[in-house]
Amino acid sequence: MRGKPRTIEEAVREVLSWKWAQDASNIALVRGMAEEDLIGLHFSLGMAIRSELGLWDETSPLREACGASDADGTSSVILRTVWSHLVATATPEEMAEAARATRARKEEQERVDRERWEKAYEGVTERRCPQCGVLCPEYRKTCRCCGFAIGREEEPR
Repeated sequence: MRGKPRTIEEAVREVLSWKWAQDASNIALVRGMAEEDLIGLHFSLGMAIRSELGLWDETSPLREACGASDADGTSSVILRTVWSHLVATATPEEMAEAARATRARKEEQERVDRERWEKAYEGVTERRCPQCGVLCPEYRKTCRCCGFAIGREEEPR
């Protein structure tokens, strides 16, 4: 493609031609995301879209094509359109693989989060969250790992 894309369709083709899209596991992860979770790509794929497609330029024709007034809004429209395209063009087998990849990534992230909070509160408290079992200091109202409203234990007077 010569120059920067001027339409949403050109932008989608451009983004799907990038190196990240040549890796089937990356495609599966994006395809398997729920639309409301796409915000999680704001600082990765979204940032690449903003930078590589010249969306910081206030005169970018893509901003107008996307109906957005800024780079963030424009990259959001493009990212949602890429995601929609990946979902619409997937076979049932590809969607099943996307669901598996997304579940595996979520489970891995949960494992990493649990380890991080266990390490952070080790030696600080013995109280555990009844929901997820991770250490949760008495001064916390909610579990940092799962968000469960555990309540704050008051200091004896």
